[in-house]
Amino acid sequence: MTLTKSLASLIFAGLSLFAGSALAQDAADPALVAKGKYLAIAGDCGACHTTENGRPFAGGLALASPLGQIFSTNITPSKQFGIGNYSLEDFDRAVRHGVRKDGANLYPAMPYTAYSSVSDDDIKALYAYFMHGVEPVDEVGPRTSLPFPFNIRLSMMGWNLIFAHDKPFAADPSKSAQWNRGAYLAEGLAHCSTCHTPRNFLMAEEGGKALGGASLGTWFAPNITSDAVAGIGKWSVDDIAAYLSTGRSPTGSQAGGPMLEAIDKSFSKLDAKDVKAIATYIHGVAAQSMNAAPGKPVTTAPVLTDSPDDRQCLRRCDALQRSLRHLPSGQRRGQKRPAGAVRQCRPRASSDGRQCRYGRDGWTCSA
Repeated sequence: MTLTKSLASLIFAGLSLFAGSALAQDAADPALVAKGKYLAIAGDCGACHTTENGRPFAGGLALASPLGQIFSTNITPSKQFGIGNYSLEDFDRAVRHGVRKDGANLYPAMPYTAYSSVSDDDIKALYAYFMHGVEPVDEVGPRTSLPFPFNIRLSMMGWNLIFAHDKPFAADPSKSAQWNRGAYLAEGLAHCSTCHTPRNFLMAEEGGKALGGASLGTWFAPNITSDAVAGIGKWSVDDIAAYLSTGRSPTGSQAGGPMLEAIDKSFSKLDAKDVKAIATYIHGVAAQSMNAAPGKPVTTAPVLTDSPDDRQCLRRCDALQRSLRHLPSGQRRGQKRPAGAVRQCRPRASSDGRQCRYGRDGWTCSA
């Protein structure tokens, strides 16, 4: 009996050692590391975990929030100051569930509520990259110190029970493979809703207002739903894809602020098929009529006299806008307007008393 138990123990230990060795080799596999790097770019991890001129993923970047500054942490494989001692299970708990190795809860400035939909295989690839493709940085950044009661991380357990869904992504069989790929990326790693969805007084995303636009403190993330007035419903899939890839849309819009940074560090580096997939998904997002940008397009043209000057103004403005659409933004700003266009294309009063201007999208009137 004793001999049998000893043999069983030896066999179990051998299998455990073999499994651990296989896992380590798998994690260091170059193809898996490369996949993890791509996914880290899709998740824009470097934007929050790297300071200006700082070492990659060393943390220390101050993230503004309505509750105060939250500092990003060191996520390099440093064993003293980073995540070098994290197992795959520890890494998974932090990324998808918002719980550190020491059991403390993370603040949702780390978008684990979105990352919860990332697949097991992709989590494994991310872990391989951060453990084997990132240089360890033995530096510790500033500590987050929020006012009471938000400084009590234990309170996040209750918040997670209410607002963190912890559900893996489920493909919609009624949609195309391209749409589902876009949904997986946009809802998960790209975490679009983290910035573009308004939050309630407990700082949780308002699910019924997905991507309807939200304040980011010093910046406002606009409505990117399919609403034709408040959102980007007039944009085509190709318009959205061009915007994500270059920061400029054929509609004339140009990215700035945090969105420009996301494009520069993340979207512009993604495979064209993934960008098109994200654009396909965003193009079909349910419309939200909230947070329309200033200068809402009107459905009826403003009241204008049918004078030769007015007709000439419209012709010149329209020709100008058509020509400017095909120029890069820098040249567009410096382009000389046709003679008489500025003098004649003055703001006009609409039928409801608003002041209207004629621009690249036709007539737009003040709120």
